[in-house]
Amino acid sequence: MLVYVIIAIGEILLGGFIYIFYDPQRRPGKTTFYRKWMDPDAIFFDLEKDAHVIRKANKIVLQFCLFSALIMLINGLLHVYFNTPDIRNILVIITVITVLPLRFFYIIKKKGT
Repeated sequence: MLVYVIIAIGEILLGGFIYIFYDPQRRPGKTTFYRKWMDPDAIFFDLEKDAHVIRKANKIVLQFCLFSALIMLINGLLHVYFNTPDIRNILVIITVITVLPLRFFYIIKKKGT
């Protein structure tokens, strides 16, 4: 059960990282190298104009990661106490692959409307 708790904490930390690191208000120094090569938001979006949409997308990703961590804990409880199949690897892969596309698709969808 400890493994499931550690994975759930990791998923929450992933969502927190996205929520804090990609926040337009909390950016590190605005160097040209950082903006052009390491910041995907600055390449595709206007950070000042789309700040509220970016913050909302980050919040949705954090909520997704919290939900995924909850599903991971439920999976752990069911596997340990009721001997159901273990799907933790599938859940982790789904979370990691879905986080950034979910964020960008939400931003693109809200910018278009």
